[in-house]
Amino acid sequence: MTERTKWIKKLDKKWSETVKQRDGKCLRCYKTANLQSAHIFLRRHLGTRWDKNNGITLCAGCHLFWGHQEP
Repeated sequence: MTERTKWIKKLDKKWSETVKQRDGKCLRCYKTANLQSAHIFLRRHLGTRWDKNNGITLCAGCHLFWGHQEP
């Protein structure tokens, strides 16, 4: 694993923790279990990848069935 890859993983984890802590529940169905952070704009766009305003918290079900739809 390269040094760049290690930093990307660390930043992704911190971003995810920050988004989930900020929201505290699924913003679609309001569940509080099995929470995941989801990007609004794809994370391949590095300009917004770690912007906390580019993230929402979804439960696993909403993330799978709602978060991965075409906008």
